Amino acid sequence: MYFLSTFLLCLFAFFSTSAFAIPIGFSYSKAYGNEDPPHLHGYRVAVLYQPKRLVWPKSRVYIDMSFSHWWLNNVPNRGSVSIYAIAPVFRHYFFKSFISPFLNISIGVSWMTRTRLYPEHNMGMHFAFQDQVGGGIAIGRQQQFSLILSALHYSNASLSAYNGGITAPVMLSAEYQFE
Repeated sequence: MYFLSTFLLCLFAFFSTSAFAIPIGFSYSKAYGNEDPPHLHGYRVAVLYQPKRLVWPKSRVYIDMSFSHWWLNNVPNRGSVSIYAIAPVFRHYFFKSFISPFLNISIGVSWMTRTRLYPEHNMGMHFAFQDQVGGGIAIGRQQQFSLILSALHYSNASLSAYNGGITAPVMLSAEYQFE
């Protein structure tokens, strides 16, 4: 654990210097609350890419490339799924200051490694849409650090006969942008 924390601190110090600043960030999210299906647990990690031309005074659009893993504690076989997704995220700041509240909206595409979490929960196909909406606060002069509370949903939008989907009504995320 000491090695990992030291490595992450060095990585942070390296990328946060202006000589090496690049328009990327990282995000970690954890699901809380009553998920669908019941007893579902999960987390999500993402790399964020911020094109300079998609930044405006009170809004921005960035690209979120993520990996998430979901599992059921009470299902030993086939009770987990990993999901790879990419989505544009629209963020609108209500006002800009050292602490800036904002709204996030995102719809993207994803690929699920399995189509079933358990026999009765058939998600239909590997392809799904990833929908996310939430709000949060950005902290810092450049809004580098953000805390976000959101809802997340994966579904194939009835493109298949089965559309079990995955819903996490409460996701808590921590995000850091290097530039």
